Amino acid sequence: MLVTAQDPPEKAPAGDRLVSIDVLRGIAVLMVMLTHLPFSHTGIGGATLDPNAAVYPGRLAQHLAGYGAYGVHLFLVISGFCIHLRWVRARDPEATVDFVGFWRRRLARLYPVYFVALIGTVLALFVVHGILLGGLGTGSLATAFGYESETQLAIDLVLLVLLLQNLNQASHRVGNGPFWSLALEEQLYVLYFPLLWIRKRHGWRAVFLVTGATSLGWRIAGLAAAEHVGATWYLIAPSFWWPWALGAWAVEAHDGRVPTPRWLLGPAPVVLTLAACLACRPPVPGWAGLPGTEPLGDLVFATLGFLAVLHVTRRARASSPQGALQRALYRFGVGSYSLYLAHDVAYKASKQIAVELDMPDWLTLAARFAAGVLAGWLLYVIVERPTLAWARRFRVRVGRPRVPT
Repeated sequence: MLVTAQDPPEKAPAGDRLVSIDVLRGIAVLMVMLTHLPFSHTGIGGATLDPNAAVYPGRLAQHLAGYGAYGVHLFLVISGFCIHLRWVRARDPEATVDFVGFWRRRLARLYPVYFVALIGTVLALFVVHGILLGGLGTGSLATAFGYESETQLAIDLVLLVLLLQNLNQASHRVGNGPFWSLALEEQLYVLYFPLLWIRKRHGWRAVFLVTGATSLGWRIAGLAAAEHVGATWYLIAPSFWWPWALGAWAVEAHDGRVPTPRWLLGPAPVVLTLAACLACRPPVPGWAGLPGTEPLGDLVFATLGFLAVLHVTRRARASSPQGALQRALYRFGVGSYSLYLAHDVAYKASKQIAVELDMPDWLTLAARFAAGVLAGWLLYVIVERPTLAWARRFRVRVGRPRVPT
């Protein structure tokens, strides 16, 4: 989910899904998988562990693949779209969302798949560090999992189980970097309820004012206090509240509940936003973005994701995927949550095997991608698909609050 899992919104051949949203999910997860694909021969992880190591297929390719990280921002906009859809379908401006029912369904939908992926990640960490690298023979539990401290290992595991791992670097230390956004997603679910209250009482103008000021203010404050709060400041929900709100507005525009400004549907906003993205992150390694753009970069890329959602959901209303490319992206989108959770560990394991077998670099790259797809597919078939069927039992009541009689 983020790469994150969402409930399917509309009818389609594979079930109750909105095809255009799943196609966008497929694009988003492929972007994230692309950014983790370049590798070095050093270390267990990807290319970023050693900045001086030779990277395949090269530093320029690694830098360009880094744009794929903004697939997370597209996922966040999609998340806002899908979560708010339930309220939009109620057709009642005074409707409320049952808080307990909402969380029961969200956790039923998300947590079992995540927990299985977490167990697999920890086991992989033990196999690599404890067995292959001999950490088990040292008598230290921390060394057996590649940690320097048992205290840090315990803290990380607790935060990972509680979905709070974006408060520190637990996701990266445990060996599955994408995990951080699952915690972000849960925090954004909490912020959905004040967002909905502002939307109902004061309208979208107030929502964008509050969420925009919060996200930008949070980032600026983090830069000012970087020495004290650390890099994780950017990874907490208030930093991404505004992009998530854009997704919620997009579903009302898609439904016709709010008018979409004509200028927003033209090419100019896309071109200008894309230019702003390149200004914040130039496509040449070593080039810094324009001064002052650091707190804006993620928000600008999220705006591009919002425009993609707005344009695609408005124009692509087919009830089934059209053409080979769209069918492929649709399938990736359906399994995007499992792919997001499983691919990074599979990439690392397959790289180690390929290096031990002295495989050519191009074949190693192909093997990494194939292993990531296979791991995601297995997680989807074995765990996520049954979990989705089970989670449908949990209903979320959306309507006017009951008045005691």
